[in-house]
Amino acid sequence: MAIPRNLKIRGIVIAAQDAEITPVIHILASLPRKNIDDSTTCIPLPRKDYTTLSPVPSPFGEAVTVETPWGKILCIRTGIGLVNTAGLIGWLTTVFTPQFIISAGTAGGFSSDVAVGDIIVGNEYAYGRADATAFGYEPGQVPGNPVTFPASPELLELTPDYTRTGTILSSDAFVTAKNVGETRALFPAALATDMESAAAAHICYQLGIPFVSIRCISDLCSPDGAEVYHMELASASELSAKAVVKTISAWAQKYRDKKVEKKEHSRPRHGMRQRFTEESLQAGLLYVYGRVNNVTGDGTKLSHTTIKKVREQLVDSVLDAQTVLNVIQGGKELLAKHDDVTLTAKVYDEERSKIAAAFGDVSGRGKLHWPPTSQTVIKRFNGYWNNALESVGFATQSGRRRGMLKFTEEDYLDTVKEYILHCDNLHVNTSYNGYVEWVRDESRAGKVPSGPSIRQRYGSWLNALDIAMENMQAEASAK
Repeated sequence: MAIPRNLKIRGIVIAAQDAEITPVIHILASLPRKNIDDSTTCIPLPRKDYTTLSPVPSPFGEAVTVETPWGKILCIRTGIGLVNTAGLIGWLTTVFTPQFIISAGTAGGFSSDVAVGDIIVGNEYAYGRADATAFGYEPGQVPGNPVTFPASPELLELTPDYTRTGTILSSDAFVTAKNVGETRALFPAALATDMESAAAAHICYQLGIPFVSIRCISDLCSPDGAEVYHMELASASELSAKAVVKTISAWAQKYRDKKVEKKEHSRPRHGMRQRFTEESLQAGLLYVYGRVNNVTGDGTKLSHTTIKKVREQLVDSVLDAQTVLNVIQGGKELLAKHDDVTLTAKVYDEERSKIAAAFGDVSGRGKLHWPPTSQTVIKRFNGYWNNALESVGFATQSGRRRGMLKFTEEDYLDTVKEYILHCDNLHVNTSYNGYVEWVRDESRAGKVPSGPSIRQRYGSWLNALDIAMENMQAEASAK
């Protein structure tokens, strides 16, 4: 389906059903004429009365762009289910480069303390029926992926204060009396359940697109698993829509005076460097470990590289660099005395939250960026918290078997390096699509890792390029 080449959008709002996306369209289309606040009532005007809407051809159902004070927002219905959602986002990202994707609509209340009408914002997402535990994976974890998929920290920060943040489960099977007890036991932290959010979070995580799901609880899973609807779909969808629009407004306000970085189009030929180096992430683990155990040491004993990388991260930070380095050394010395200790992602994030609260995690200069969240650490270490722990020297909890890999780590790295040299010789970009074609055109299929395998192994195509380039530079320096 032909999309106008000059069509530029700021962000995308998706919802499974027409009734869930329509309130978002109505409110956005009404923005030039009235303000949106908690008391605003969405008046369903006839579609023809809107002068700010433009239809967009889509294979997934009706889609429109809405002209708002902040630019064009694309609103589209995905259809119900994980596959519909993942397929839609995959198609959308071949056409557009959105600054964010937000999932709107309704969900079932899963936790016993969630009420009908609550607005749940997912800070992490899991597949409620995924089960590879026989191979050592966690419940809800898809092999080769993180245990959960994170929401965008930037979007989470901008959601309305009256919303509640927590885990959202997604599945193509409803939670019923037969499985509610088992599911609650497996996911005690889950607040809500739907049939789309985890798939959207999964794809956006892989593509590096900021994502969040904002759902209104329309029904509850009662203690016996019975599903009783307490709020009409239209009313619940409107509450979700208002929270979605408030979040978009806050995003636009935050970036009004900035040019939001377009990662895929402004990167140098071989990709930008990682925001956090491996050394700075390892130092972050030791810093948190040192704080948890209230130890300190002589930071000048750390390696020159560690000191340099940590100080680079703290240039605009509210944290005192020397104090941080002293705690890192203290954590390192304590870890050296005990070879059986570990650091869970939960404890890590809890301590990081305490750091943020103590030093003022606020927008703008002084915002706490380092140490990063556990999800950032997991992504950098190829989707596994245990990988990060092992790199520092922590013990790991019940190591996960990841199945038989056809290609070794050296195979993956050598193939990406070979492709980089191939592109250098032809003076072409090292793009992901180019790699896929290279594998096919050179009859390498089955003999070298596929494009999706590379992405899965390194977290993203750009990560693979960065790691391969670092390896090539190290090899060149050693000669």
